[in-house]
Amino acid sequence: MPLKPSGRLQIYDSQWHFIRGWNVDAGGGDFRVQCSSDGLVEVFTARGERQYSFTEEAHLVATTRILPETFASLPAGDSVVVPTPPLLWVSSSPFLSWGLAVIGFVGLAILKKINSRATL
Repeated sequence: MPLKPSGRLQIYDSQWHFIRGWNVDAGGGDFRVQCSSDGLVEVFTARGERQYSFTEEAHLVATTRILPETFASLPAGDSVVVPTPPLLWVSSSPFLSWGLAVIGFVGLAILKKINSRATL
């Protein structure tokens, strides 16, 4: 399962238990994943126009260049939401993580301002 914002590939079992994950050198761009008949995980990147072949244990087996039209011809795949406990939602998206960080810093600034007024 590709996590495009993080440039990461993750494998789950049929019960949605995490098995393993690894980073993919997609250059911060779009990438697509296909499983081949010989048990390899094929990753195609838009930036850099590369095809990476991994084993399910995350070992890189081969890297080749692809043509730009090769990537465009690949199916985009289906979007899937992995069931995540509410306490872990913040780590499931960079937007949520950054949003929580901003809220925390704003809260600290407000508390600092309140404390400085109380000591006057």
